[in-house]
Amino acid sequence: MIIDQYLKENKKIQKAILDYLDDNTDIEEKYAYLKNTIYEIKIRSNQYEIKSLLYLILKISNNHQRKNDFLSKIQQVLLLFKEEMKNYFTNSELFHIFKSNKRLLLFLLEENIMIMEEDIVKQIVNNQKYIIMNYPQYFIPEIRPYIDEEWFPKDENTYYLNNNQKYIISHEIKQEIPEDYYEKRRIGENDNQICKLIREDLVKEFIVYVNQNSYSLKSTINRSIYETNSFFLKKYETTLIEYAAFYGSIQIFNYLRLNDVEVGGSLWIYAIHSQNAEIIHF
Repeated sequence: MIIDQYLKENKKIQKAILDYLDDNTDIEEKYAYLKNTIYEIKIRSNQYEIKSLLYLILKISNNHQRKNDFLSKIQQVLLLFKEEMKNYFTNSELFHIFKSNKRLLLFLLEENIMIMEEDIVKQIVNNQKYIIMNYPQYFIPEIRPYIDEEWFPKDENTYYLNNNQKYIISHEIKQEIPEDYYEKRRIGENDNQICKLIREDLVKEFIVYVNQNSYSLKSTINRSIYETNSFFLKKYETTLIEYAAFYGSIQIFNYLRLNDVEVGGSLWIYAIHSQNAEIIHF
């Protein structure tokens, strides 16, 4: 009975969160219902239930389709547990929970819920997993104060990634921060122009761009330090048609397939994520 009650309560919270995220009508009413649901179930005083809920929010953030207001809504959900996160968990524990989502880590830092302490920085600059996903470059302002520490990678510490691209962490961190850096990392999307065109499904502009730049329709997308979607962080190469399927950009998707770009089985996961019925049906 205890397990049944626990599952019932968690399903109720999950449904309340998804209703708030997915529906653009009666937003305030659905947010109020979510708050009341959390209050009724009384999980705030239980550290382990809070932790379980944070993992649920993380999984939704990593896998759910991002609409225009998705990130802001997720942040509003997390703010419901701001004091609990600060009281129940250390900085390292919060990093461990949210380590797979750069964008949520940034939010925790901006809200002073978490601090980028030394042990966390050591993990980011010395673990190839985080280096491949551009964590050091994404968190330059928070990492830079530690650059003179003895343990920080020096200029002679070179990392070679999957395509033999060379990274020297200390050199990367010392680089001048671009003016639009803070805005771009809050957006959390690939900032390459072709990616912007695909996300907005601007097929005419897309055709002009690829023709003017002799851009192969079968090529892969250049990685960006601002990318925070776990789909693209885990996969080193993403094709144009995979990117179009992911965002449900049906006009560009159709243009690519009609120009003999291969449509393989790997597109399923991207198509399902888009929730675009026409792409899924195809």
